[in-house]
Amino acid sequence: MRIFSPKNSWLAPPKTSVPDNLQKSIGGHTIIGQTLVRRGISNLEEAQAFIDPSLYRPSPPTEMPGLSRAVTRIREAIDQGELILIWGDFDVDGQTSTTLLVEALRD
Repeated sequence: MRIFSPKNSWLAPPKTSVPDNLQKSIGGHTIIGQTLVRRGISNLEEAQAFIDPSLYRPSPPTEMPGLSRAVTRIREAIDQGELILIWGDFDVDGQTSTTLLVEALRD
């Protein structure tokens, strides 16, 4: 979705329907409810886990698609002494994750 049009005018985001029980559980805050729904969070349990870090339960890494294939390929490259290119983003979290990955692979 484009938020800024070529005519330099702002476009409003599409209307979002927030389930009543979700809206009520977050204290009726419209913007919070709409933001949660736009992020794919539409039930109370997921909303609570998103808002309250103590309730967050990350998915196990084994559920990441293609992970075992990637691990096999990286191990193969290390075993064969191949160079591994690491491409990272230039924002803060991209630089941090790139550094962590380089350090992990060097170790």
